[in-house]
Amino acid sequence: MKRIICFALFIVTVFSLFSCKENVIGTMQEGDATDTVDTVYTGDVPDDFFFSLRFGTYGESSYDSQSGKLIKTRNSTHPEDYDTTLTLTEEEMREIYGLIRKININTYPDNYDPINPPDAEDKLMSIPYTTLSLTARYGVIPKTVHCEEVAFGGGGYDEKSRAFLDCVYRIRDIIVNSEEWKALPDYEFLHE
Repeated sequence: MKRIICFALFIVTVFSLFSCKENVIGTMQEGDATDTVDTVYTGDVPDDFFFSLRFGTYGESSYDSQSGKLIKTRNSTHPEDYDTTLTLTEEEMREIYGLIRKININTYPDNYDPINPPDAEDKLMSIPYTTLSLTARYGVIPKTVHCEEVAFGGGGYDEKSRAFLDCVYRIRDIIVNSEEWKALPDYEFLHE
């Protein structure tokens, strides 16, 4: 009887490990190209991977890789003029997937301030501010890290927060350096 219970516990443990592994973004396995901080991810991007990002002044800019919808701003007289479709290259998607894996997005809280430590009495703030929101999914469980009213110009308060900001800003740079972004009209309002 003792053997049967031990075997059953072993099976449950193994099953749990494999089922969780499928849905966790950012888990690195021995031998992955992302084992080294300076290494660029060279593996395959899962077919079910997608991400979305909100960024910019007040979080008015966004991109969703699943639909390809790119919005430069909603703060305009004619917001429809600031929408387009962007399809990222396989290389760009591989880089973004690698960046998201590298930061291990599942280790971040759903609501996060990467500029100010949680226990800080004086908070770094700016007007205007930015709102950042990064969602990533492969497997069945998406993970969103939402950063509301973040100060512009802050570099993160520790290594983990700097890694998050570096990831978000690199993804943003890929988006805003695209021909599709550049083809959209200039911002209508000065604060943008």
